[in-house]
Amino acid sequence: MFSQNVFENSYYRNFDETVLWVHAQMPYGSTVGQLNDLMIDLEQYLQQFKEIRQFQTSVWNGPKGMVSIHFKKEYEFSGFPFVLKNKIIGKAVELGGPDWSVYGIGEGFSNAAYENNGFYRIILYGYNYDELFHWGGKVKDKLMENPRIQAVNFLAEDSWEKNNSFYYTFRMNNQSLSRNEMGPIDLYNSVSDLSAYQQTFTQAFIRNNYENIRLYSEESQKFDIWNLSHQPLKSRDYTTRIAETASIIQVKSSLDICRINQQYQLILAYDYVGSGKLGQKNRDRVIKEITPQMPMGYSIKSNEGMWFWRESKKQYCLLVLIIVSIFFICSILLESLRQPFAVIFMIPVSYIGLFLTFYLFQINFDQGGFAAFILLSGISVNSAFYILNDFNNLKRQLTSRKIPLVKLYLKAYQQKIVPILLTIVSTSLGLVPFIIGGQNEAFWFSLAAGTIGGIVFSLIGIVFILPVIIPLKN
Repeated sequence: MFSQNVFENSYYRNFDETVLWVHAQMPYGSTVGQLNDLMIDLEQYLQQFKEIRQFQTSVWNGPKGMVSIHFKKEYEFSGFPFVLKNKIIGKAVELGGPDWSVYGIGEGFSNAAYENNGFYRIILYGYNYDELFHWGGKVKDKLMENPRIQAVNFLAEDSWEKNNSFYYTFRMNNQSLSRNEMGPIDLYNSVSDLSAYQQTFTQAFIRNNYENIRLYSEESQKFDIWNLSHQPLKSRDYTTRIAETASIIQVKSSLDICRINQQYQLILAYDYVGSGKLGQKNRDRVIKEITPQMPMGYSIKSNEGMWFWRESKKQYCLLVLIIVSIFFICSILLESLRQPFAVIFMIPVSYIGLFLTFYLFQINFDQGGFAAFILLSGISVNSAFYILNDFNNLKRQLTSRKIPLVKLYLKAYQQKIVPILLTIVSTSLGLVPFIIGGQNEAFWFSLAAGTIGGIVFSLIGIVFILPVIIPLKN
């Protein structure tokens, strides 16, 4: 229940100061200057609000822009950030142009309508690009055998957004060119003067610096595809139109080529219609089948960087290190190699309480949930350790009387159960202030909820499970 309903749907949250983010991305073919003018208009609009402490604007090539808005302390947790967000949304719709996204407070807003490359990634490496692309096709065919995968995109570098750039190319009619006694070079010469950009042809010494001088065609600003198609094409004896000798077609930008450590990189990105676990299993199965077939010098792997939980696998391995440390400490103090297992068994029992708390109360499992795991690993073993330590002391003191071990255990239990209950109650009460803030409090709310649920549930282990694990026969 925890894995399917809590863990897979949880996310890490940022618990920094309140910041409102405004992101803008211009359509393909726009210039950085055009976006900069829009961002200046937005800055002038924000200057009228005295509640804003500062805002920072960044504009970079793409063209993309970002504005981060920081508030004065007295307004940071008031209703003003929500009011400002709605006003910015209205201003963004008024400005138009880019795809706007406003987020950071409340529900995010976005009017962008873009496609993504897919969530799942398979990366291939090799020393021959053509051969690598051939193996990429095999992997794609293998993936497409699954009806839950509809499309597979080839990428050179990992990117979430699908590339929407394109270019125009001429598809020449060789027969028409031959009839007009023309060649591809004639077509090239006819359109080269219409190019919007020319290479540097000289330099000028201006203000103690050399500046590049380029020629720009005035006609480039007036021509469109229709005019280009009807551009006269002259040969030795004939004059015809470009449309009669070639067709102009729009093509998606060609794939970039990326090399890492002298190896070419090819990424296959796709979406899987179904649960995350099934998608991972399908991806791993394809990789397992293709790997033995690939020749030396070529490799294939999955990219799990998008999954922050897998990035934190090392953190969960630390829990094993904590448990091993507790085992050695208990072995030394209890002078036994068997009793520490009874102490450590209280840890998974307390974890059951943590799992049920997050599931039953529908709490998001963020960084605080992981911290609760670590905290419970130390707190939950204390109760069992106290009882076992007193139990061993009583055995040593009363060995000559031959008292049944069950009675000795009950006596140790009676001596320590009240301090154990007081410890659990005081720890729970100490964490209550973090509960009052509600789930809007990142880290602290999940830490407090998970810890309280775990230590309260550990009482079941102390009362019912610990006596079963310990050998109480004389």
